[in-house]
Amino acid sequence: MEEWVFRSTNYSNWIFYICYFNLLIIALLNQAFPKKINYILTVLSIFKNLKTSMNKHFIIDPFNIGSFLIISSSLSLFFYEFFLKFIDSSFNQNDFIYIFFLISITLISRFLLVKTIFSIFSKIDDIDSYLIKNQSQNTLLCVCILILILISEYSFINKQIIIACFISVFLIWLRFTFLLLYRYIKNRENEFLYLIFYICAVKISPWLWIYHSIYETRIKFLQL
Repeated sequence: MEEWVFRSTNYSNWIFYICYFNLLIIALLNQAFPKKINYILTVLSIFKNLKTSMNKHFIIDPFNIGSFLIISSSLSLFFYEFFLKFIDSSFNQNDFIYIFFLISITLISRFLLVKTIFSIFSKIDDIDSYLIKNQSQNTLLCVCILILILISEYSFINKQIIIACFISVFLIWLRFTFLLLYRYIKNRENEFLYLIFYICAVKISPWLWIYHSIYETRIKFLQL
């Protein structure tokens, strides 16, 4: 118990507050938008009609803002923990802040880019239902990440088990992401160029940019 208290008060207090902040957002969203939260919890029902979405992706409202904060802060915390434990043990709170702003700016830029491109080609209504379900899957993934990080920081469970849980959650998310994408494109074979743009510019490029900005930039900084 003494080790548990020592870790929580001297090492990862700020991590706890970030997780608590996100869980508070989830509680507030559940209070204000219970139907939308229920939709997120059942989002793994991949064969559910895409048109049954309870929300709109390309609007700025409290629910989407809350979802964005959960996704950006959870992913930032995940990247921070990953780099800290597997790549560079000198990472600190300032690195987390840098990662958070980097991911937030990247997600906002991606949102604006997708909205602009699909607006130009009048595809907003067509893709909106797919994007909101993808957003719901991402939100659910990030809630799972938060829970696992809390367990990792404040329990004595073997770290190998925690890592196995992270990998399992990621593989499940990856499977449902590809299934959702397949459902969207299977009857749209004439829109292959849109698919290539979405996968390359939206799904792959942002995360390569984030990796480069976190890892490569920090290595160069340490070499100065």
